Amino acid sequence: MIFSSRKFWKPNRSNKNKRNAHYLLNNAWVKGFKRLLMRMFAIGDRMALRMRGFTLIELLVAMLIATLIISTMLAFTVNIMETDRREQAKVESQGEVQAALDYISDDLQEAVYIYNADGIERVSPNGISDQIPTFANSTPVLAFWKRIYYDPNEDVPVGGGNTKRVGCLEYGTSTTNSTVAAPCDANNPTGSGRYSYSLVVYYLTDSNANGANPAWSSAARIDRWEVKDGIRASCQLGTLAVISPLCTEPVPISRVEVTPNNYINYWVAPDAGFKPFDAQGADLTTVMNSWTKTTAAYTTTPTPLLDLVDDTPFVAGQDDGTAVNPPFRIAIGPNTGVAGNWSNASCSDPMVGVGGASVQAAQRIPSTFTVGGLSSFYVCVNSTQTVARVYLRGNALARLRPNQIRSQRAITAQNNTFLSTSSVRAYGRGKLFFQQ
Repeated sequence: MIFSSRKFWKPNRSNKNKRNAHYLLNNAWVKGFKRLLMRMFAIGDRMALRMRGFTLIELLVAMLIATLIISTMLAFTVNIMETDRREQAKVESQGEVQAALDYISDDLQEAVYIYNADGIERVSPNGISDQIPTFANSTPVLAFWKRIYYDPNEDVPVGGGNTKRVGCLEYGTSTTNSTVAAPCDANNPTGSGRYSYSLVVYYLTDSNANGANPAWSSAARIDRWEVKDGIRASCQLGTLAVISPLCTEPVPISRVEVTPNNYINYWVAPDAGFKPFDAQGADLTTVMNSWTKTTAAYTTTPTPLLDLVDDTPFVAGQDDGTAVNPPFRIAIGPNTGVAGNWSNASCSDPMVGVGGASVQAAQRIPSTFTVGGLSSFYVCVNSTQTVARVYLRGNALARLRPNQIRSQRAITAQNNTFLSTSSVRAYGRGKLFFQQ
């Protein structure tokens, strides 16, 4: 019997197929894993390359973007700071103008007489233009007489470097407050207060014209000048310039000739050049307009009240509405008529001026502005009613640019918001009496 080995041993083809399939599966997985690893390494290589730095173009673009952002923010910050600086200058200018007007208003409340244009712009005997001092590049605008009150506890000079209490002037000696015969306690003076008068003049000064003084700006300013009467003694005895020996202690310290052969004894001497009113005038206006100083020269000097006043040159027609495109307009028009009989309709309007029973009663000072001159300080005055409206204009641009001259910071219609214009109306309430 013949046997075949193939009959008894048959290869298991199903198992072989299974092994082949398993091999193929494993081989596919290995290849996929390899591809995954290759991708991962490839990504890592690219990331490594990127982390090595930026290209020059990338740096330039980044710098450009940063520059644009910083420049924009810096320009915005500078603009805010400049705007704030301008607004602060305007606020300070307005505040100083208002403070000056408040001071002038308080000063005017003690006035007993305010000069109008007829009185301040004409010479004696019709005005005081030649009786008040003149200063370089200055124009007198507001002049008035005011009453001064000396408190009993106030110390006043009585000559020789000595002082006395006002309430003790009638006691003691000419230089001491008290004696055994005439006692007066300086801490509780026996006497009362005293009154006297002074002439006050406000000037508009062109600082740009005499700008050599570094203490003030190159713009305009307001100066105040005053000359005071003294305190008269009880004893007015005497002949010529000699105090009578009949005056007992306290003896007057000075004797002043106020009119020819007319002397007044003083416990407190008046300022040089001062002379009291002449009560012989027909009316108050005549008395004040005909006032003259003594022959002695003035020794008092003006005191600056306000700096950085507008110095924009006046343009013809700027105050009457006829100017073409002026940088700004002036509220009060010029006086009309002739000197000695000026009138001003704007000043007579109570809304912008001082009012008045008649058109002729109110006048503007200065009566006319000079072309190219200053117009930042002017007043309306009604002398018969002792009332004035004061106009004042400050310049904030001069504050922002202190080193520039007038032409470099010119005011135009586009930047006239830098001007601070205000006005105040004040009534004189001082009482007038004549001392013989």
